[in-house]
Amino acid sequence: MSEKKVLKEIYDTLKSGGVYGEMLKATNPILPKEIFFEVLSFGYCQNSGRPIWRWRHYGSSANPATIKDLLWILDIIFKMKPSEFVAKYKLLTTHKLKAA
Repeated sequence: MSEKKVLKEIYDTLKSGGVYGEMLKATNPILPKEIFFEVLSFGYCQNSGRPIWRWRHYGSSANPATIKDLLWILDIIFKMKPSEFVAKYKLLTTHKLKAA
């Protein structure tokens, strides 16, 4: 599959409520043995109500929810091509989101 198609698939998955992340082993005995660490999701800005991509990777922030910004996040923040991103990070769930 081409990188452009994979990017579009990530975009559509996130817009429909998908969350990408990875399972990490917890070191705190109070927590479950594994926890899901969310790295990329779709949401709405609390102040403006605008759609955004939320990301966490050696820091955290949000960018406008456009395909151009999604490509920027994968390229600059995660330093990965779209196909590398979906190979490393797993899709947790899909659910519909509503604007704030």
